[in-house]
Amino acid sequence: MGASPADVFVAWTEAFDTWFASSGAIRMTPSEGDPYWFDVVHEGIRHPHYGRFLALDRGRLIEQTWVTGEGGGFGSEEAARRHADSWPQILAHLDGVFTDPR
Repeated sequence: MGASPADVFVAWTEAFDTWFASSGAIRMTPSEGDPYWFDVVHEGIRHPHYGRFLALDRGRLIEQTWVTGEGGGFGSEEAARRHADSWPQILAHLDGVFTDPR
């Protein structure tokens, strides 16, 4: 990624609803041990996500659990594959937020 580690840290811990989570549908305090929750709306469907921050080292490390979907999982293998396949695009989007000169 072209974005600095410090920018990525802030994006994941303090500005998550500006590039990933639905605006206003987030509860996240970047503190070790604290739980978080957010929604993403994709194709008109609300997808809850939640987890807990396990370790934080400002500007260097974010270790967290991540649970997706109602009931804590994916509805099918296809849904799990689509989710995994989307991460390169999601990270490229995040990188563009910080490196796009506009």
